[in-house]
Amino acid sequence: MVANEVQAESVLYGNAGAVPVMVAGTSIILSSTVSPGFVISLKERLEAECREIKLVDAPVSGGVKRAAEGTLTIIASGTDEALHCTGSVLSALSEKLYIIKGGCGAASSVKMVNQLLAGVHIASAAEAMAFGARLNLRTGRLFEIIQHARGYSWYVAVMASDYGMKGLACLFM
Repeated sequence: MVANEVQAESVLYGNAGAVPVMVAGTSIILSSTVSPGFVISLKERLEAECREIKLVDAPVSGGVKRAAEGTLTIIASGTDEALHCTGSVLSALSEKLYIIKGGCGAASSVKMVNQLLAGVHIASAAEAMAFGARLNLRTGRLFEIIQHARGYSWYVAVMASDYGMKGLACLFM
């Protein structure tokens, strides 16, 4: 699994790229966070190969830890045939699998909305903790309270574990 468009392009079409050596009928599961336009363009390039290479647009959510545990959320779109051919693999890699109608690019569109919300939550969590620090509140205690109140979100916990409470409070200051 690669992270972005540049890496996906390199793996598929760069030096020693995979596409030129794929056998007819191969399926590709693209689980990178990429634009819907990139996925649509990739599908068109694969169709131009005339080797019936199937593409599934399947961005993931959950990070490295959940990937290792096989508990990712996968959002998948593509042709019915491509989804059928890759269904068992997608199911094995995920805890939650969402099939989105609309062909390649549709799943990446859902992922874009998710990323927008993730960014808003991260920024809000950091700003809230910075505000608490400016009010001279003990951020560790503040975090403990927020964990058990309506202001809690998964992103608050992730930010705190990734950056520590001091780092979370200072992230956007």
